Amino acid sequence: MREDTDIASEFVFLGLRLESGIDLAAYKQRFGIDLQTKYAEELNDMTVSGLVEIVNGNLLLSRKGKLFSNEVFAVFV
Repeated sequence: MREDTDIASEFVFLGLRLESGIDLAAYKQRFGIDLQTKYAEELNDMTVSGLVEIVNGNLLLSRKGKLFSNEVFAVFV
């Protein structure tokens, strides 16, 4: 459903703007989707590029990722 997809994308955009990032378990519980599985290749590429990191089960923008946040957000549209 398109509305559910929009809500999930907005959750990611807003969550990545927080210092604490996105609680991946909370995302899975809320939307029934494992973000790390759905976007495995993209998250791997962004991790290798130093744009995101996973710390204590939370997906965070790195310092570099904050500078290039639009590129990161585009993955989740």
